Amino acid sequence: MPAGEGQVRPPRLPEAGWLPDPALTDVERYWDGHSWSSHTRDRDTKLEFVDPLWTAAEKLGGRRAEAVPIDPRLEAIVPELPGVSAAHEAHPHRHWAMGVALVGVLAAGTVASVSLFPGTLPWTSSTSGAPAGPDVVYPVFGTDSLSMYLARSLVAQEPEIDVSWMTVLGDEREALVEDALLEVAAQNPYVYIDPDASVLAELGEAVIPQYTYTDTQAELRRERTVTAVNAIVTSDAVAGAVGEVAIAEALYDALIDTADYDADAAFSVGGATASDSEFEAYGALVEGLAVGEGYAHAFQALAEAAGLTSIVVTGTAYDGDTVGQHAWNMVFVSGAWLVADAAFDDLGELGAAYDYFLIAGSNSAMSSRAADSEWVLDDLVWSFRA
Repeated sequence: MPAGEGQVRPPRLPEAGWLPDPALTDVERYWDGHSWSSHTRDRDTKLEFVDPLWTAAEKLGGRRAEAVPIDPRLEAIVPELPGVSAAHEAHPHRHWAMGVALVGVLAAGTVASVSLFPGTLPWTSSTSGAPAGPDVVYPVFGTDSLSMYLARSLVAQEPEIDVSWMTVLGDEREALVEDALLEVAAQNPYVYIDPDASVLAELGEAVIPQYTYTDTQAELRRERTVTAVNAIVTSDAVAGAVGEVAIAEALYDALIDTADYDADAAFSVGGATASDSEFEAYGALVEGLAVGEGYAHAFQALAEAAGLTSIVVTGTAYDGDTVGQHAWNMVFVSGAWLVADAAFDDLGELGAAYDYFLIAGSNSAMSSRAADSEWVLDDLVWSFRA
C-alpha cells in the first residue's frame, strides 16, 4: 500500500437536494452537496422559506446565534456522554456549520458511513483549502482538513508548518489552529508534541511546533510502536476474532496483558509523576507502563490497525479518593459510540475486568468521568455522544 493510502476514509456525502433538517423534525433543508444552506421548506407542504438565524450565521462565517439541539431521532444512536454538555456550553462553536452538517448526514440515513477517525469533514471555508501535507507511512487522525494537514506535518516533524493559505486572520486563525493542535495531540498516537507550547510565528503564517523528541528519537518510537501493534493485530486471538465486538475485546485483552497501569502517577500518589512515555502508546505497548492517555493512544493505534473506528476522550476520573487527569476511548460499534477504558479495567495479574468495556456514556460507571473539550474540535464535542 503506498504511503498514506488507506488511512483517510472520509464519509460519503449525500448528493445535492432537500434533506431532513439536522435539528428540526418537520423541516427539510437544502444540501448543496458540500454544506447546508439557509433555504428550508416545510416537510409536508414543501413551502419554502429562509431561516433568518442561518442567514445570519452565513454572514458571520459559519456561526449561528444559538446552539442546535440534536434531533430526537438520533438519541438512540448517540446517547449522552457525561461531561460533554457542560463542555459544549463553555466553549463556543467556531465552525458550527461543520458539526451541523455531520448530524445532518446522520439524520439523512448514512450512519453506516460515519468513520470520523481517521477522516476529514471539509465543511468550513477557513480550513477546506488545506494542503494535503507530506506523505507519511503512519496513520493520522483528524476531523477536518486542517487537523489532517497538521497531523501529517507533525508526524513528519516539520520545523515550521505553513498556514498562510487559511482564509481567516488574526485571533480567528490562532483560535482555529490552537483548537486543531489540541485535537491532533489527543487523537494521534504517532505525534509527539506539546500543543500548548506550539505557537504561531510572527504574522501568523506558520506553526512552530514544540516537539517532545528529536527526529531520530521520535522515529524510533514510532517504529517500535508499530511493531508492537502489528504483533497484537496479527496474533491468533485478534486475527481469529469475528465481528467488531469480538475484535475490540481481543484488542482490549491484549492491551491489558501488555501494559501495567501506573495509578500512583495518574493520581499523583506519594508525589509520583508519569514519564512522557507513559502518556504514549509507546509506553503502554513497548515499555509496558502507562497512565490513561497511554492506554487510550495504544487502543487507538490497535483499533485503527484492526479496522475499527476509535477516538480518544480526555478529561478527569475519580478513583474513589482522588480526581486525576485521565483519557479513555470511544469505539464506533454497531452504529453507536461506546466507551472503552482499558486503564481502569486493568487488574494487573488478575487480568481484565469489563466494567468499562463497550458501555454507553449513560452507564452509571461513567459517573466517575468528566470529559473536557480538548480532544476534538470545539464544534464537534457535542457530536460524539456515547
